[in-house]
Amino acid sequence: MSTYEGLEGIREEVHEFEKLFRERMLTKREQFAALAMVGLLAQGVRDATTRMAENAVRAADLLMAELEKPKGE
Repeated sequence: MSTYEGLEGIREEVHEFEKLFRERMLTKREQFAALAMVGLLAQGVRDATTRMAENAVRAADLLMAELEKPKGE
């Protein structure tokens, strides 16, 4: 796959996410997990789909936990 083809695939994924977001309000967790999934795909990660989804949700949960901490902690 060329770099161009990879970028086009990422654009399509982001477009689908934006469409989903407009059609149905996503929770912060769902938004973060979707963006993490796009990031994994952009890096070329082609792990088993279930494992990739689990990692995306785990990343979303970790980000939310960090955001809940008081500043400077």
